[in-house]
Amino acid sequence: MPPKRRAQAFSGKKKKEQLQQKRKASKSSIPSHAEFLLSSSAPVVLEKPESRKKEAEKVSKSEKYKLLFQNETREELDLAKRRAQNETIRLGQTARDLSVADIYSEVINYPKRPDWKGETDAKKIDEIERKEFDDFVEKIHEEYQGRNLSYFEHNIETWRQLWRITELCDVICIVADFSSQIGPLELGEAIQEMFPDYPLDQWIEQLKTIAKGEQPRESRFEDNEKEVIKVGFVGHTNVGKSSIMNSLVGEKHFSMSIRPGHTKELQTWNVSEHVQLVDSPGIIFPSTVSRQLQVLSGLFPVDQVREPYSVIGYLAERVNLVSAFHLKHISDELYWTAWDICEAFAKKKNFMVAKRAYPDAYRGANFILRMAVSGQLVLAFEPPGFEAAEFENDPEVKKIKALANKEQFYRRENELEKNHRWKHMKKKQLDSLKRHFPNLEVTSQRFNSNTDRSGAEYTVLKGTIPAPYKGKTYNYSIQILLPLTFPQDPPLAKVVPTDGMRVIPSEYVARTGHISTPYLQNWNIKCSLIELCQTLSTLFSHCPPLVMKESSSSRKKSLPKLDYIPESAAQTQEAFLAYVRDNIDLVKFELECGICKLFFNREERKRTVLSTCGHQLCQECSKKLPRKLCPYCSQEFRDENLVVTF
Repeated sequence: MPPKRRAQAFSGKKKKEQLQQKRKASKSSIPSHAEFLLSSSAPVVLEKPESRKKEAEKVSKSEKYKLLFQNETREELDLAKRRAQNETIRLGQTARDLSVADIYSEVINYPKRPDWKGETDAKKIDEIERKEFDDFVEKIHEEYQGRNLSYFEHNIETWRQLWRITELCDVICIVADFSSQIGPLELGEAIQEMFPDYPLDQWIEQLKTIAKGEQPRESRFEDNEKEVIKVGFVGHTNVGKSSIMNSLVGEKHFSMSIRPGHTKELQTWNVSEHVQLVDSPGIIFPSTVSRQLQVLSGLFPVDQVREPYSVIGYLAERVNLVSAFHLKHISDELYWTAWDICEAFAKKKNFMVAKRAYPDAYRGANFILRMAVSGQLVLAFEPPGFEAAEFENDPEVKKIKALANKEQFYRRENELEKNHRWKHMKKKQLDSLKRHFPNLEVTSQRFNSNTDRSGAEYTVLKGTIPAPYKGKTYNYSIQILLPLTFPQDPPLAKVVPTDGMRVIPSEYVARTGHISTPYLQNWNIKCSLIELCQTLSTLFSHCPPLVMKESSSSRKKSLPKLDYIPESAAQTQEAFLAYVRDNIDLVKFELECGICKLFFNREERKRTVLSTCGHQLCQECSKKLPRKLCPYCSQEFRDENLVVTF
């Protein structure tokens, strides 16, 4: 037998290179019309090398229909970053009146399907369409070179979906915004007027049922040989086309996502024997709309924004972000720049650059943009000369309000039905809880919680939960409030100290006794009260929430909690331990390092106290500080001033 081959060492670096080569080999090629997007230069590559033609045929669906936009050059990114760092902004002082003419100051043409010139071969048709599309894109960039050209779609496959739906459908509905759409019944009546010869009575009745918030008997009709009215929906990305389709169907059939570009291809659904709905992917047309407004409107994916600081500046001039987030200037200057806002927000959220002690401005900017797109930060515009009285009396506004009130009425009926179902689920959980924790009594009363001051009615659980501690079992008095929407919404738990007891604040128990655990934070409808009480019992066995009060004779003078160890007690480890032993109730011990946010442990992350100032951090971070300065108070220290305490 041949000798066995000796195994050779395979380093992590070689493994990484091997994985990178595999990803590169499996990665599909990008269509020719988008090659210039990923380069730093402007010219369009019109032809694809022969070696890549075969690879183009194997393009996956996710790559084939992905959003493609023009990338900024490195010089443009650097210039925008310098402006964000140096140019001051007027916080919330820019007027928010904006006309349609200001947004679309100039109408730009869009690519249309070219004449195939009698060709029937698929490859030649593809070449004709790509050639025409590449010429269009190149012409647009040459004509608007150096001007404010917005992000627009550069993927020909997405435009082909628009060409298909315009050729396929009898009716095209342009969706501007899902929140201001007409009612489903009004749409059906409008289509009936357009096609009076078609029997649409059955579909109209379905729309009446959907308008009441009820589920129609039949939501899916099979394809048949009868003539069908095809109704297509087109519009920008993330405006709610798929949401409108689902509302017309009466159930969630079309997949939805808050991220732009979720719908990839045309989707059809027969809602009656004579009506078919057609959904299309969103598409961004060429225009002169500012890119900042595009991002804040949710038309451009936030995770693809390479330079978010100019968008933050645009937003801060119309919404005072400093006041909204209660930001403090890092450098104590009087004026704010977009970069200052991002850094101050990152510091407030504790977004720090890895292995360095300064805020991550890019992450802070990205977080603010996501809040703006999701609606947590409200940016609204008004037309020039806006008068609230004239707006409220407008017939179209009254019509939309009437539709909204009707939808709200049916939504309220659905909520009452859900509450009845939740009431049954709540009773089932309470009966099961009584068998496992008999010391908890159930009452019902109006209660003002921290989050609800309206005096809403809660189901209250009062009693004790047993928890073992150091070989003994203790009964801790707690109170659990169940809201009306339980178990969909989480309960509120609180430790209630009896006479002679006081609350011990910890990571999960506040000074007021309110409990906040990961189980409550991640609450869903599948969670149960039994698991919650078992979790609290386990938590109390490791960290008791209550302790006996000291008697008046032995009670010492009350002192505030110490955020750091006094310098005199941190000179040596012996002095530190002696101080802790005598003042155990006064010392505030941090559970994690304030820099790396990792918990202290005996093996790797050891708690270290600086004897010069008494602040605490882990030993690893103290060694990696760029300068021997305390990250909390900037006081200078030496290696011999580091006292390891844990």
